[in-house]
Amino acid sequence: MTLVEVDQNPTRKRTYLYHSVFLVYLFFYPLNWILDKTPTLLQATYGIAAFFAFLTLYFAPYRPSKKNGFIESTELEIILTALLGFSASWTNAGWMTFNIYASAMCIRINNTRRAITLLVILQISLIVFSWAVRGVPISGSISIVISLATYTMSWFQGRLARQNQRLKEAQSEIRTLAATSERERIARDLHDLLGHSLTVIAIKSELAAKLHNRSPERSLSEINDITLIARESLRDVRAAITGMKKATLTRELEQATQALKAASIDATVQGRECLAHESTASIETCSVLAMALREAITNVIRHSSATRCQITIHGPPDQPPQGISVSDNGLDLKNSQSLLEGNGLRGMRARLAAIGGTITLKTNNPGLTLTASLTP
Repeated sequence: MTLVEVDQNPTRKRTYLYHSVFLVYLFFYPLNWILDKTPTLLQATYGIAAFFAFLTLYFAPYRPSKKNGFIESTELEIILTALLGFSASWTNAGWMTFNIYASAMCIRINNTRRAITLLVILQISLIVFSWAVRGVPISGSISIVISLATYTMSWFQGRLARQNQRLKEAQSEIRTLAATSERERIARDLHDLLGHSLTVIAIKSELAAKLHNRSPERSLSEINDITLIARESLRDVRAAITGMKKATLTRELEQATQALKAASIDATVQGRECLAHESTASIETCSVLAMALREAITNVIRHSSATRCQITIHGPPDQPPQGISVSDNGLDLKNSQSLLEGNGLRGMRARLAAIGGTITLKTNNPGLTLTASLTP
């Protein structure tokens, strides 16, 4: 005889159907009229009227509410339900079972203290009525046991329903966070991939245009490079969307030197010996350093106006890379705090922060040094 909803957001029809099942007990009590004695017209009329009044009170808590789908039971509805049973008992003692339903309806009161207080009052009223009016205290005692058991069952069912609802909300939040994280990952990867590739394509296109008359062969070579870069970028974009491909520092270092050369920037590399042990590191850490190198080189080509760039791979010679530094002799910056970080640097920080790494910026006067480290 539990009165809590199975689903926190069921349809109205489903709610009424579920709670109608527990009304089956009421159909046993009119059998006394058939098996024992025939009621008078007044008794039958009053009993039927009390039954329909009970139905109104019974389903009242499940009226739709704009706030949370259902409204809270009021003490008045519960008290009226119990009084209906007491007042109809002169026609048939079985109608006192309304008190059991009233006890179960207490679970719909959100304030637990108020609910238990009203539950106790109902049981005291039932035992007093059974002893003083009906003269049958034993039947009242049995009803009290059933009422308390019904309330307890309803309380546990309500607790289970609330826990299930919280679990559904947590699962929904996890799905939302996972989707947001995946969108952010794709956005960062696409920014780094396309930013780097389009920068190199733009530089090579300008170079091919300049070489068109002076050296057609070199111009054709640059155009072929543009075609290869475009196709490779397309593959990288597809891989980034599916999350299947991870960049490697060795591959990015090779592409970085080529891009710097195309931009007429002298490139030097230190610490290459660490790359021999790159395969022993985790795919995630290698990918993060590789993407950091890609973004740093893109920024050097696009924003620094540098003529020299030094790439340093940090770490012991017999261990995988622990970080990278990219230093240029470009613009004379007053301090690193004056730099405005774009999406690329923010994405780089987010990647490194996810694995416990950091990024630092230091001015060279002129130029800038960016260091990405796997350790804090």
